Formats: sequence, structure tokens, C-alpha cells
Amino acid sequence: MSDEQLLQVAAEGGLTEEAALALRTEMGARKLGSHDLDGYRKDQEQLRTEQQQERNNSGFFRLFGHSFLSEEDRKQGIEVRTKWLTSRGIPIIPVASYRYLRKQRTIGKATVVQEKLTDRVPLYWPQVLLAYAKGLAWAVVAIVLGGLYVWLRKTYQ
Repeated sequence: MSDEQLLQVAAEGGLTEEAALALRTEMGARKLGSHDLDGYRKDQEQLRTEQQQERNNSGFFRLFGHSFLSEEDRKQGIEVRTKWLTSRGIPIIPVASYRYLRKQRTIGKATVVQEKLTDRVPLYWPQVLLAYAKGLAWAVVAIVLGGLYVWLRKTYQ
């Protein structure tokens, strides 16, 4: 196990005495102490807080897509994402497209992906059409499966 995995097991607790002793022994061999465990717990709490804030900001609008306008944007990690008016997470009306700088950030032993808005761009139609195509495909699959279910119930009753 990695150091992070050991700290995760220690943070979760609930181990038998023998398992807890083996865990403490291994953590001691790796020079992982209570300060490392406290730091891991803080990092995890900060990560959960950031993720909760991100979920709370979504409301009726969500961003979809991860495209690049150019090879230069790809190298720099700048993605185009389209903001949609949604209903229950299903994209309905595209509102605007934005360029986001996407970076991975490490908080202690936890990794977080951060996105920073760089600028607004004209609506990126390839992404919009792809989202509509995916939505249509899911709708067709749902209708076909629903029809198959009804047909099977009628056939085998």
C-alpha cells in the first residue's frame, strides 16, 4: 500500500486490535506519525469542502464538454466548455462557451482538478451538436429498452 492508502485506512478506523497493531507498525516503519494522519484528515476535509462548493454552484446551469480550440490550447491545458440550462442534469439550451484553464493541484496527498475561467468565446457548435446527439442517443436507448420491456412482459405473461 502507498503512504496515502495507509493514512486513509488509519483515518477510517474500525480495525480489529491485530489490524490496528499491524497498521501502527507499518506506519512507524515508514515514519508516518499522528501529525501525518492529522494532515491527511485536514486535506481530505478541505477536498470535500471544495467539491461540495462546486456541486452547490451548479443549480440550473451546468458545464458540458472538454474540447480544445487549437493544438496550442491542448498543450496549455485550456479547454472549451459549454454552459447549458439543464433540467435534472440533462442539457436543454446552450447558453455560452468558455475557455477554462484546467490544472491538477495536490493538497497534501489528495489531488484536485482546478478549472479557472480564462475568457468567453462564441458558442462552440461542435460541442453543442455533440451534446444534443448524445442526449438523443440516450433517449432512443431508453425508448427501445422501454419498448422491449413492455413487449417481453406481454409475451411472457
